[in-house]
Amino acid sequence: MASATFGLGGHGLLIAPVCPCRAMVTVDNDLVIAHDEREMARITLGERSASADPTWHTPQRGQFGDGGPTIALADGVAFEDVCLMINAGIGESPWVALGPGLVHDLPPGVILLAAAPDDEDPMYELHLEGGFNEFIRLVLRDESAATVQVRVAPDQQLLAKDVFKVQEGGGGLRDVPYTEVSYEHEGAGWKQLMIVAPLRENTAIVVSAQARVEHSDALFKAAVQVAATLGPLG
Repeated sequence: MASATFGLGGHGLLIAPVCPCRAMVTVDNDLVIAHDEREMARITLGERSASADPTWHTPQRGQFGDGGPTIALADGVAFEDVCLMINAGIGESPWVALGPGLVHDLPPGVILLAAAPDDEDPMYELHLEGGFNEFIRLVLRDESAATVQVRVAPDQQLLAKDVFKVQEGGGGLRDVPYTEVSYEHEGAGWKQLMIVAPLRENTAIVVSAQARVEHSDALFKAAVQVAATLGPLG
C-alpha cells in the first residue's frame, strides 16, 4: 500500500507524498514531485499562501484558495497517484522537508530522494541536480552536538575546521561547527563538508555533503541552509 516516508510543507501547504518519489524546489520556487524520471505534479506559487483545499478547474489543474498556489498534474496522472494528502492553511513558511522527527528548508537545486516504505533506513538524501554520487546525507547521532567528534580519514586533507553563525529566534547568534576536507576519488578531486547541528538536548544531526570540487560550492551552500534551518518536528 502506498504511504509517505517524509513530508513537504510551505506556503500554506502540508503534503504527504506517495513514496518512493523525488521532490525538488526549482529556481522559480515551484515544487516538483516526480516518480523515477517523470514529473508527476508541479505546485506553482500564487499571490498568497494556500487557504483552502484545491478547487479543480480541470481534471489536471487545481488552485488552493483564491489567489493561492496551483497544482498541475501530468497527463493521465490522478491526484491519488502523487499525494496521499494535502492540507491547506498551514502558515506561510518557505518550502520545507519533514523527516523522522525533524524539519528543515528544502533548498533549490537539490533533489530529495525519498525512501520506500519498506526500506530499512527511512531517511532521505538530497542529491545535487545533474550530479553523480554528489549528495547531502543526514546522520542521526544519539548525543549532544557539543560532544560529537568529526574525524578526518587518513586519505583526506583537512581544509577547514571552524564555525558559522546562525540567527536564532530570539535574535541571538549561535555557533554551528563544521569540518571541510578534500580527497581524491578515481582520479578526480572531491570535497566533503560535515556540519554538526543540534536537534534536541541529547540528539544531533551530522549534515554531511560530498561533491566534486567543481560542484562543491553549490552543494555546500545547500548543506549550510539545511543545517542552519534544521530543528525538531513537533
